[in-house]
This record gives sequence, structure tokens and C-alpha cells, in this order.
Amino acid sequence: MTTTRAPRPARLHGRGRLPVAAVLLALALPVAGAAPAAAQSPDASTGPAFPAGTCFLAEPGASPAPTPSPAPGASPQPVAVRDGTIPAAGGVLTPGETYSDWSLGPTISFTAGDCWAATPVNAGFGLALVWGGSPVPSVLSLTEFEGLVFEDPCLAANENTLPVDATPEGLIADIAQSPYLIVSEPTEADLGGLPALRIEVATQSPMGCQPPVTWLWAARPSGGFVLEDGEEATFLLAQLNNRTLVLSWETYLGGDFETFSAAAEALIATLTVDATTDDPDATFEPRASAPPDASAAPEPGSSPAPSPAGPIA
Repeated sequence: MTTTRAPRPARLHGRGRLPVAAVLLALALPVAGAAPAAAQSPDASTGPAFPAGTCFLAEPGASPAPTPSPAPGASPQPVAVRDGTIPAAGGVLTPGETYSDWSLGPTISFTAGDCWAATPVNAGFGLALVWGGSPVPSVLSLTEFEGLVFEDPCLAANENTLPVDATPEGLIADIAQSPYLIVSEPTEADLGGLPALRIEVATQSPMGCQPPVTWLWAARPSGGFVLEDGEEATFLLAQLNNRTLVLSWETYLGGDFETFSAAAEALIATLTVDATTDDPDATFEPRASAPPDASAAPEPGSSPAPSPAGPIA
């Protein structure tokens, strides 16, 4: 449901914290002996717990179950697909190999470094990758912001969405006014050859939401981007043919954000967006107006799973 936008409380610094990105993550991966949510970065005083360069990645153990056929007479839900050479079912990427994706319209290409894997996620994402250079999963994704945010970022009172200006400036302004986030001033950047704006985001402590999760914006089909208490993220936002692309990277609580950022920056340095292949009239299937049920708190180190029906982010 979309309603008229109501003013939000003044923010301390802004609403952002380095996000644990997408609602979309059914991660394919890290194995270290300790569960990712409980793993902590090695204590420098005792020396690294694992050899330098260790990759905590594992190929998916089994093929994903096939999507059940709709009942006779029922209209199937629209399904967005990941188009390109990134493994749609997820899996470890080959270091030094160049991958391409055109799920968002333009052809996006990048060269994989060490410890990168594709997530078993497809809907609406040009990139959906995890980095396994530490026991705690870290996520890099690229998707389209379509101008919807949540009326209540805690999803405590309602799950209504509100329209905002679907531009980099519009999303940054909305994130920056959140009382639950700390947001840096935007700086000029580059996203695969497109002029972009960059912001660093972190959660306020204490966050103020119960459970301690804040929703940044709605995504297709019925989910959204979230940040959990203690998470960090970086966003690069660019416009292409009047659409806003958002590349984000973030790590879960206990992860080494500084090391992960270095790996993400190295991958992004190889990334190109071929605007000549973009269809300016391309659109996603209609999106649901509400996020998935958020009544239950997500497990530490995980993002809420997207609803199986409806549009996704």
C-alpha cells in the first residue's frame, strides 16, 4: 500500500550504516568450523586464526529444488531472471575470469578476484556476490532503486511504502534523514564508467528498532534492503536512462569490513557498464507494495528471506 509521505524524525547523522545489503541473500557459503554469525575477526594480539589468503567458500552441496508448477487455472507469478554468465544457481567464481550480466538492461562486466562466489539469487540483481576471505560472509550486489521506501523503517507499526524521488540524490536524502543510521556526505565516484555518488553508512548504536533491523528501501518483488545492528556498508549510486542503479557492499556483524572493502574495490575497478546495450524502455514486472513478513527477527548474520511470491529486490 502506498500512502502520502509523512515527515520523519530528525536524524542524528543520517540513516545509513554500512548495510547488510539485501533481503535477497540466501548465501551460498562460508564454512569455518564456527557458524558465520558467531565467528569473529582474528585477534591481532594472538595472530591470525587462519593462514593468510584462506577462502571460506564451498560449492553448493545440491542443485536447488525446481520451482513447482502452478495449479491448473492459476496464473504464474512473474519471475525475474539473472541473465548473463554469472552462475544463476550460485557457486564459486574462477579468479581472473571475466563475467557479464545483463539482468538490469545494460551489460555489466567484471573480473573475479580470489574468494568470490555468486549467490543462488537471481531476481532483479545485476550482481549478487559474496566474498569468502573471512569466516563471516560479506556481500556485494547491484540492483535498481525504483523509488519506494518504507513508511516505518522498523516495520513495527506498518509495512506501507512511500514514493520518493527515484534518483541517487532522492535515495541518499531519504537514507540521510533516518534516525537509525549514520551516513557520510556524498562524494563523486565512478560506477563502471557512469558518474556516481558514494556514501558510507553505519547503524546508530543502539539502533532503536526492535528487532534491531532497519529497512532502507523496498526492492522487488516483495523485499527490501536492510541493515542489522552493527553492520557497515558502502553505496555507489548512478543514473542510466532515468533509472537509478545502486551498487552496495557490506559485511555481517563480526566481519572484517576494511579487508572486504579492499577486495570489493579491486573487483569494482574492473567493472564496466556498457550503456550502449541498455534498453531505456526496459522495466521489471510489477512489484508488490509491501515487504515480506518482518514480524520475526532475522537470525544474526542473515538478511530476511524474500517472500516466494510477488516482486523482489
